[in-house]
Amino acid sequence: MAPARMANRAPAQPLTAYGRSKLHGEELVRGWQGTDRTVIIRPATVYGPRDPALLPFFKAARWRIAPLLAGGRNRISIIYAVDAARAIAQVVTAQKDISGKVFTLDDGNIYSWRDLLTAVEGAVGHRALRINSPRWAFYAAAMASESFGFLLRRPVMLTREKVLEMSQTAWVCSHAALRDEIGWSPRIDITEGAKLTARWYREQHWL
Repeated sequence: MAPARMANRAPAQPLTAYGRSKLHGEELVRGWQGTDRTVIIRPATVYGPRDPALLPFFKAARWRIAPLLAGGRNRISIIYAVDAARAIAQVVTAQKDISGKVFTLDDGNIYSWRDLLTAVEGAVGHRALRINSPRWAFYAAAMASESFGFLLRRPVMLTREKVLEMSQTAWVCSHAALRDEIGWSPRIDITEGAKLTARWYREQHWL
């Protein structure tokens, strides 16, 4: 795991409808009166209690089998939900004028999906068999998942757009700009965050 030192200077180029909706929201905010008093925050993948998005990863560790897209070597930034909320609160109450700026949030590290699985295994107490799965296998699973959701008229977590996001070689950012501006820094790394999340999943009988 390497320190996340790069600021997110890349132009916004969302890949999915979800990403495009987020960018559209930013554009609407910038178009409001008083835009000079707004701040935009772009968090990395947020996880923690009450979040169903990474639950399948925890279940895979519990079931001791984990398909990994492209061998799980693609890189990703994440942030624990409490840290993300604390960052937002600190931005709202900041004494320094940071109006009109855009900040990204992460926990200070860049992980591979294998790194995430290792942390989840530690939290769940089981080691999973890693299966190197090609993209077409994930797409096939996503199509089956979407069909299941269509028939039951309910949203599903695994979709073709989600696979497209997961397929990116690097989905990373840095909180360095926010740290430099108002002194915010993350407190919870993936090892502790995975344990807190797994505990909540168990208490709620999700896991």
